[in-house]
Amino acid sequence: TSVQCIIPQNISNTLESIFTVVFSLEFCAKIFAFGFFTSTTGYFKSLWNWLDFLVLVTMWAGVIGVSSVKGAQSLRLLRLIRVIMLLRFFPAIKNAFLGLIAVRKDVMRVFTLVIALLLVFTCIAMQMYGGLLWTCSDQDSLGRVDCSGVYLAGAKYGSDLVTGRVPVLMPRVWDQKPDHFDDFGNAMLTSFFLFLNYDWTDLIERSMSITGPNKQAELMANPISGLPFVACQLVINIMIW
Repeated sequence: TSVQCIIPQNISNTLESIFTVVFSLEFCAKIFAFGFFTSTTGYFKSLWNWLDFLVLVTMWAGVIGVSSVKGAQSLRLLRLIRVIMLLRFFPAIKNAFLGLIAVRKDVMRVFTLVIALLLVFTCIAMQMYGGLLWTCSDQDSLGRVDCSGVYLAGAKYGSDLVTGRVPVLMPRVWDQKPDHFDDFGNAMLTSFFLFLNYDWTDLIERSMSITGPNKQAELMANPISGLPFVACQLVINIMIW
């Protein structure tokens, strides 16, 4: 059995109030020392201080009970920004973070290029594979027409004495996996998984097994159908990664 460490609610609320007061005093001290926007040393002249102020606001919202309102509890997640403040104590990580912010325009250009490539591939894939990745659970079925009723699963593996498998009756189901190109939403999501090189070999295998609309897939029945996926991987690995 697992042991869970649970802090009582009253202690949690007390600690929350104490830390809120401490951070508020820190905020007031910085305002007194640097001012709000005076010259170049003003408190709100620094991005880090803006993050501190945002965290402080969410902490006070929790203390006065605003975050307990339905729909406002997500404000508590903003406290995680406080973790980013630790970067100030690690110069190497801080410089990497600031460097990422400095090249944000270039990152957005790459992101725009990726989205454009995904849209092009999605449109092509929807035309080529839309409605063609469906299969029947009974591999001996010819297609959607006779994919009904039940079939004897396990019978083709041999007798019980040889393999130990017990044939059972299973319903025939005409279905497909979640990654498909029948509609734009799923097609775009599938293209994004391809961009991440996630399980693309299974998808290319299913595409090369297409025999036609409402027909049962056959392994390597149409190898040419896998070429767009190969081209997509080449473009992603050469131009992006």
